[in-house]
Amino acid sequence: MSLFLPLLRADFYATESYHYDSPDVCPPLRTPALLLCGSHDREASWQQVDAWRQWLSPVTGPVVIDGDHFYPIQQARSFFTQIVRHFPTHFLQ
Repeated sequence: MSLFLPLLRADFYATESYHYDSPDVCPPLRTPALLLCGSHDREASWQQVDAWRQWLSPVTGPVVIDGDHFYPIQQARSFFTQIVRHFPTHFLQ
């Protein structure tokens, strides 16, 4: 739980402090991104996760992992496998 608590806090902070700017005003953030979603997530559908594509570049995914909104905990091995596959050089430094 101590691993995911900072992520959860950041998620709540992002939700509470979010301010929308159109892609015309705010160009995509140029950073490699991996979009992940849970197959049974009622909080963030595949389509909602895919919508992040307009804000990020380059983007891979969405990759669907079995589980609900807490798929990173429910399917930790699959979750981390996807991250390591997508960002291998970041973990070798």
